[in-house]
Amino acid sequence: MCYDNYLHGIAVADKANPLALILSATMMLRYDLDREVEATILEHAVEAVLDMKLRTVDINQEGDGCKLVGCVEMGQAVAEIVSTMVV
Repeated sequence: MCYDNYLHGIAVADKANPLALILSATMMLRYDLDREVEATILEHAVEAVLDMKLRTVDINQEGDGCKLVGCVEMGQAVAEIVSTMVV
């Protein structure tokens, strides 16, 4: 139910931050599915987009030199990084 509300709430306006959901997936991979490599790849991808100075509205700070992006662009940036990593 919470996920459904998340998708039909702020995500529709492209203002949601997908990083928390992605990091939740890393916990599922690591602790429930024993998939350490895949969890680490996702974590590194999240770190990489933050290092690229991409920010959604909830974590953006004025004057920090970061690029404000929406939910879709942030998710795409993570996906692109993951696609370049070898499992």
